[in-house]
Amino acid sequence: MNVDKDYQQARTDFQTWRQQLQETILRPNSSLMHTYQCYFSQQPDFIQQLSRFALQVAEQLEPLVVENNLDANLPKIEQYNAIGERHDRVIHHPSYVAAGDLIYGSGLMRYLLTPGQMQKTLSLFLLSAHAGEAGHNCPIACSAGVIRILSNYSKLQQTDCYLDKLT
Repeated sequence: MNVDKDYQQARTDFQTWRQQLQETILRPNSSLMHTYQCYFSQQPDFIQQLSRFALQVAEQLEPLVVENNLDANLPKIEQYNAIGERHDRVIHHPSYVAAGDLIYGSGLMRYLLTPGQMQKTLSLFLLSAHAGEAGHNCPIACSAGVIRILSNYSKLQQTDCYLDKLT
């Protein structure tokens, strides 16, 4: 076993994977696009939305996720403010916020407010997951459940406010 050679091969494999990610998330003739075209055959605007978002994932989201995942950019806990009061604040790198803006900006959560639209949410979610968890895909899954409960069962006065913030 040659460790240097193995590391170099791993780097080469990662470079290949990153290049493929740029080129193949949602090709027009791919099985995934075929599936989307079957499910959303009467909704060409949504197919276009998926295509645009796939490009954003490859060109914008993936580089942000890579930057955010660098050790120096991982979330930090600021336990005390400037005068020594405890406040336990989580500090995220700006790339985390920018990644979230792209993911949530796709509109994937808003579709959950309309019955029968979960496939749209999941289709966008699948594309965003090509960039990994990104610090947002797990919270999306959790928020989806909260949105469904609030929109179907909540009698809270603040329901609309909560739904607006979640979507």
